[in-house]
Amino acid sequence: MVLRAFLPGRSVPVAAMAIGAALAVYGLASAPAPPSPGIAEALIGLFLIAGAGLARPLWLGSFYLLRSPDLRPSEAGACLALLLAVWPGLLSGLARGWPYAEMARDLLPLAFLFLPVLVRYRAGAETEAALDAIAWALAGVGLAYALRWWVDLNASLRTIGAAALIEKPPFLLKSAALPFASVWLFARGLEKVGSNVRIGGIVVGSALMVASFSCLGALAGAVHRAGLILSCGSILIILVRYFDGSAKGRLGATVVLSMLGLLWGEAVSVSADLAMEKTRAVGVNNRLGELMAVIRQAAADPLSFLFGYGWGGMVRSPAAGDIVISYTHNFATYMLLKTGAVGLLGMGAYVATILARLPHAWRARPDLVLALAPSLLIGLLLHTTYKYLCFGIVLTLLLLASEPALHRKG
Repeated sequence: MVLRAFLPGRSVPVAAMAIGAALAVYGLASAPAPPSPGIAEALIGLFLIAGAGLARPLWLGSFYLLRSPDLRPSEAGACLALLLAVWPGLLSGLARGWPYAEMARDLLPLAFLFLPVLVRYRAGAETEAALDAIAWALAGVGLAYALRWWVDLNASLRTIGAAALIEKPPFLLKSAALPFASVWLFARGLEKVGSNVRIGGIVVGSALMVASFSCLGALAGAVHRAGLILSCGSILIILVRYFDGSAKGRLGATVVLSMLGLLWGEAVSVSADLAMEKTRAVGVNNRLGELMAVIRQAAADPLSFLFGYGWGGMVRSPAAGDIVISYTHNFATYMLLKTGAVGLLGMGAYVATILARLPHAWRARPDLVLALAPSLLIGLLLHTTYKYLCFGIVLTLLLLASEPALHRKG
């Protein structure tokens, strides 16, 4: 079932509109990791259920999906992850007597990782329309978080580089939507400026670039090194691909350089100095120490190594000030802690089936892949964003972008 989109000739599946509504609430009234569920989170849950449907999740959870004649690797991988990671981790947590609240805090975000195989199926024949609608919605989340952070600090882009700006709960800038929005809005703005030399196109394109710089500025202001560096890397690749010496390339270059000069000025170089100073002070935030702590704990006995400490399990992490926490800053170490080597194998195989679609997605939508890349790398390797809704949406967009229909069209 589809509804007409705002653009003529386009239609958006109801599932994608439901996901977009969930993201709207997420960006305007919630947080990447809300401390306690409320009305906003309940609405998000309802919209996500509407987007994923009821039958497909039941088929997945009961493994009936394996009987599907058109079973795809990502769907088989999702079933494998449930079999080797989710259910054993639940049984292990129950056997160890972890508090139900801690187990729920681990299990509920895990559902976001399975959104790709559910939304892809519900998108149906309107994959491209669903892809663009969800991408714009996720970019809206990133922009909303950036603006909420700026307003909360009563700051502006001109304050960037004066000092490292604070970030306090609910830690809006940790969302995977920030790097995505930075690159996606920039790419769309550049495209608008270059493809439409009329004043209206230049105004809209410039506005999108200002929105992009607002997200980048928030990352720079709070000295989020990975998000800032990787986003700027993607933007640089986009510029290299776009500036081909043509008239539209020169126009785009003029607008971009003007935006940088007007909005940041000297703050660009000062922000780089702050990032270097933070690196000298804290290095890589003791991620290696956290890795070794998880390995030592997992290797304490054969059962823990194979099946982990279960959902609700904790570790004393050097990366968090040597306190006991229920998460790690790396997806692999998190799965090893909670589900052991067996669960890590199952969940890793599932994620790998999605990442394996990267070449197909690149051929169809290189702009989208460049926007997704920073969030993918950060979520899998450097931070806890793998537990957030926005990271599940990032994986969903990657899978949608690799659909055969888009590849044939591209």
